[in-house]
Amino acid sequence: MTAPRRAPRALLVLALAAGALTPALAAAPPAAAVSEPGRPQAVTAADGTLSMFVRGTDDMIWRRVRDGATGGWRDWVATEGKAAGDPAAARNLNGRLALVARRAGGHLWWQYQGDKGWSAWTDLGTPPGTTAAGDPVLIADDNTASAPNPNAEGKVQGNTDGRLELFVRGADHALYHRAQAAPNGGGWSGWEKLEGTWAGDPALALSGGGRIAVAARSQDGHLMQTAQKRPGTQQAPLPADNWAPWADLGTGFTGDPALTAVTTGTGILLQTAANGDDSRLWTLTQSKPGTAGAPTGSWDTGHRLDLGPALGGGAPQFAAGSDGRLSVFGLNASQQVAYRSQTDTATPGTNPNGIWEGGWAALTGQKARSVAVTRTDRAPFTALLVQAGSAKVFARDQLAAGTSASPRGVWLDWRDLAGIGTGRCAGPGTLACLTLTNTDLGLALDLQDPSDAVTRLTRATPDAASANQQWQLAPVAGATDGSFRIVNANGKCMAEQTEAPGPWHLRLGDCATDQYLTQWYLEPVTAATTENPAKYRIHQSGTGVCLTALADDVTGHDSRQVERIDCGSTSANDKQSWQLGRNGTTAPGVLQLALDHAASLCAADAKANHCTFQDTAAPSAYNAAGCVAGSVLYNQSPDSSATYGLSWAHMTGSQWSLAGQFTAKLSDTFSASLTVTHTWIEQDTTTQTVNVTVPSKRFGWIEYAPVARETVGYWKIEVGGWSYTVPGHNLSYAKDDTDGRSPIIVTRTSTEPPTTAKCKR
Repeated sequence: MTAPRRAPRALLVLALAAGALTPALAAAPPAAAVSEPGRPQAVTAADGTLSMFVRGTDDMIWRRVRDGATGGWRDWVATEGKAAGDPAAARNLNGRLALVARRAGGHLWWQYQGDKGWSAWTDLGTPPGTTAAGDPVLIADDNTASAPNPNAEGKVQGNTDGRLELFVRGADHALYHRAQAAPNGGGWSGWEKLEGTWAGDPALALSGGGRIAVAARSQDGHLMQTAQKRPGTQQAPLPADNWAPWADLGTGFTGDPALTAVTTGTGILLQTAANGDDSRLWTLTQSKPGTAGAPTGSWDTGHRLDLGPALGGGAPQFAAGSDGRLSVFGLNASQQVAYRSQTDTATPGTNPNGIWEGGWAALTGQKARSVAVTRTDRAPFTALLVQAGSAKVFARDQLAAGTSASPRGVWLDWRDLAGIGTGRCAGPGTLACLTLTNTDLGLALDLQDPSDAVTRLTRATPDAASANQQWQLAPVAGATDGSFRIVNANGKCMAEQTEAPGPWHLRLGDCATDQYLTQWYLEPVTAATTENPAKYRIHQSGTGVCLTALADDVTGHDSRQVERIDCGSTSANDKQSWQLGRNGTTAPGVLQLALDHAASLCAADAKANHCTFQDTAAPSAYNAAGCVAGSVLYNQSPDSSATYGLSWAHMTGSQWSLAGQFTAKLSDTFSASLTVTHTWIEQDTTTQTVNVTVPSKRFGWIEYAPVARETVGYWKIEVGGWSYTVPGHNLSYAKDDTDGRSPIIVTRTSTEPPTTAKCKR
């Protein structure tokens, strides 16, 4: 393989200008000064909500939140902060988020979530003697090694300090660093300057013992790496002489690097990737982990690996799957999101960078200006892109993770999240603002005459600007059938008009007090063969009638007015097929409403309603990524070893996912009825105890890698003569010896605490 060539040294002439202080609420730029949108940043809070931050064409940083329970996206919200580049977001120790941005004057500003929402923006100033020139980078500090805080039994009480640490490249091309004074706090330490002159933005990762590792590209194309000798603390956030000399990982690099920490049998290894001046993407990995005495460890620079064509859209992005394998994401030459995944993780000496046999895959369907990829509780990976040539944002979830045998996994379709900063009615709309269009007539649900004492509902030519045609689907609190109310933009609800014997027309009524207020749920018009059926019947809860538009007048029936007519009417005049969304697409969240109702029926009687899951692929079992089982111990004895018994309980079983949505409404009975056919699943709680001998002044713990298996297929739900066929998957912890695999249990001791995550019960 060909390594990157040595880049020629360039004579640099710097012209430094003092940056003016940017006010907290800068005036909007002139209309002609329209910026290109930035790269999304995504971070998950402790409550499971995913927050996306992205700079719009107005240079304002906008925030959009995805609900952790429903998966629906809330409205765009302006943070009231402007930026000259991409912001950095991170999670505080309390699970709330913080955001840092560089403004046009070279100052850094930040805001954070508190008890009453987001704080105002605060000026963090500039590095001493210069201004910020690069995009900020944030990481959370873990300093267990310096303060293990064990109790009388030796169990470590807290394994993270949780303070945020900030890095940025200055206008003088140096890297600067400062740390939060206390976890969750608003104060910061002073600045420290790292040696060297740099191009682009650095990449950060946590190595062993909570020491921060930094990778950066020098101005002459060298990829360099350094790390702390010891983590900072609240008492000493910036210890003196705390950075190891920079390790040279090679030359010929032209792009910003990615850096990640990989857990292996030999410890925590760092792996990096960056574009070379030969238009190729290269990766290389440590052969020995860093330690307090040798913070940068040893790098296997002789075996850096050519991963293929260079990636666009900024620095490449690493993301780790549930089994520990890495994927790297970016944009290919066609401006599509492209990724490549390991088929096996790094093994020093044997596979120093891991095995990448799967080749490149592209998420087709959208061209991108930039992309961000993150892991969430809802999906193995979620990709967020800003569309090329516009400021529209699209999201795409991975339904099922790849495996060593099939590393690409299964992805759902792109979801239109509308333009950055647009209103709730933009793009496909949201559950809070959509249009109800009769698909047979091409007419939208409207108000006949809002000035009448009784405002009747009618159908009219679609008008995206008309408030009369803007509706909200508001789920009914406490409803067990997934029902919702249909609310007009004026705040009134669709209600039944008092008529005897009929016809039963519909009008607007008071949502809280109108006794004729109705509740509705969704049914697909025909069997759905994609994960988002576009046509639905809107069914009145507790009755057999549906929202109906008439093609023509019939005696006693004015075709302008919509009615409640028996679902499945055979009359050619009764049109009951509706699309719920805007601009010809279905609004995000509509499918989930339909599935909530279907799930309630399945949970009530899965067999009678023909609710089944059909496997189409069942890849081989694998050992999931190792996790720390039970407590972390610390032997406080100054001179003797101690033996501890570590116990932990682990629940095995299934986790079913329907079209990327966790079906929370599915009862345990329903889940069990679907899993009994999988003989490799064992739904049980297992308690295990392992003894570990911990030497003096060392940490001890157990790492547990359970057997996991995933099936990919589709759900088939048939109730009342209609059916869904939608993609789904099941990820389960499997029985011992499934496909010859058994759980891996390893006892570990070290002078430093584990960086591996704790096992979830």
